[in-house]
Amino acid sequence: MSMSPAEIDTEIALWRDTLARVGANLNELDELPAYQRLKGKLRADPPVLTGVTLDRVSGALAAAAELWQHFLLLSDAVQRADAARASAGRILGHNAGGLIEAEKILTGPSITLVEGETPFAQRDLLASAKQQNEISPKALLDAMQRAFREAKDVVVRVDASWKTLRQDLTEIDTRAAALEGRALALGLAPLDEIATARLRIADRRAEMEQDPLGVAQTLERQVQPLIDSAKEKIDAAERERAEIAAALADANARISALKARNDECIALKESAALRVLDVSGLVTALDPALLKDLEGWLATITDTANSGRRKAALVGIERWRAAIEGHFDTIESAVRSNRTPLEQREELRGRLAALEAKAHAYAKRQQPASIEAETLFAEAKRLLYSRPTDLAAASALVAQYEAALNASIARP
Repeated sequence: MSMSPAEIDTEIALWRDTLARVGANLNELDELPAYQRLKGKLRADPPVLTGVTLDRVSGALAAAAELWQHFLLLSDAVQRADAARASAGRILGHNAGGLIEAEKILTGPSITLVEGETPFAQRDLLASAKQQNEISPKALLDAMQRAFREAKDVVVRVDASWKTLRQDLTEIDTRAAALEGRALALGLAPLDEIATARLRIADRRAEMEQDPLGVAQTLERQVQPLIDSAKEKIDAAERERAEIAAALADANARISALKARNDECIALKESAALRVLDVSGLVTALDPALLKDLEGWLATITDTANSGRRKAALVGIERWRAAIEGHFDTIESAVRSNRTPLEQREELRGRLAALEAKAHAYAKRQQPASIEAETLFAEAKRLLYSRPTDLAAASALVAQYEAALNASIARP
């Protein structure tokens, strides 16, 4: 004997508490409305349940019914242990056989199950139920706990499915319908995924009561993946559409900018032709026919996109961009060329004005410019403020005036 009388008393008390909790939990499971509902459907002839739910519930309810049988066996074992302990009395050494028997019942294979009833979890791979029909209270309780968890899980899952399936089916069908609308707005061909998903939803809707677990499984494994696949395709199409819309908006902005720059080039050339004498460096703007061709090409790309051929449109936009960038380089060079003579004239005017201010400052200090300098100033100003201006002559006069002014200032 390895347990003392006090330890045996404690073990029996623990088992009584355990049995009280086990009984309370089994009663609570029995009283669950979903459990009662499932028992009624399973007992119908033929059973009202079908498919996955029938398979899962049949096993779960059979295990739950077996739990009560095992509970009675456990209770009997504890009672036998208690009786053996009582026969030993409370004086150490008196009827030691009763203590040994109590310990044997509490810790050893003291519970005999009906042949073929040994819990599956307790069997070895090569053992039969008959070979292992004796089990310890603890081993039986462990098997009961697993069976209870499995039975409760099935009941709770079925109950949750009954409560939410109708709404779940409606929500997923609504999502499928919304995806159909988005696909239609994009001009996509009907997606097989959506059609198949909605068909499966309709087929399974009538089976919510008989096979809620099977319907939930269908939604999870056969419907939701189709919805996800369709959504990915539609999301990709929407991103592509947004990309094309942005690309077309940018392209329209680019052609507008090119036309504006070309108009500026024309205006600068006309202005320079009026204001400067030498027009050999002026550059002609882009041919209007070229700009019209670019606009027509862009319109064709837009039509391609609107017809649903978005990938072709994206390719077209990339080619169009490459073409127009070269024309931007050309027009920028032309603008610079046509602006240069006007800027040169303004620069010469600025230099002349600065020299004039310098001359006035020195004149106030009794150092007036020479008559030669004043003559050169007057001629340079006349040239720079007349049309068309001979820039070469004006540049030479400004340089001569600057030299004459500096010579005047340097005079003693």
